[in-house]
Amino acid sequence: MKKLFFLMCIVAGLFVACDSDDEETEAVVVNDDGTTSNGSSFFLIDDKNFYLDGVKYTVNFNVDLKVTGYDEERFTGIANIAPRITFKGNTYDVSYIEFDAFKNCTRLTSVTIPSSIRHIGECAFAYCI
Repeated sequence: MKKLFFLMCIVAGLFVACDSDDEETEAVVVNDDGTTSNGSSFFLIDDKNFYLDGVKYTVNFNVDLKVTGYDEERFTGIANIAPRITFKGNTYDVSYIEFDAFKNCTRLTSVTIPSSIRHIGECAFAYCI
């Protein structure tokens, strides 16, 4: 059973596209009023967690951001992970996709992963159709 689960984790990640665009260093700025510099939808959860276009970001030790999930109600199926986000006056690189971040996300149709991502947790895309 573990081998099957591991294989499904690998297969689920095969449709992921990597973005190598050199212009991706411009940060998405989240303004105090909740608007964004690129027109993305923003929803604040608390001081360290928020959704941007239905993708959940978490401030990681005040150093960077990690993708930790998705909003089941607001997520459209397209995960364009931002490489940099300015949130509460601080600019953070998005460097990590957490374990199980998109697990069981049956709406997921495409993912763009910026070159700022340094680590993708196990089964981050497990059981995505």
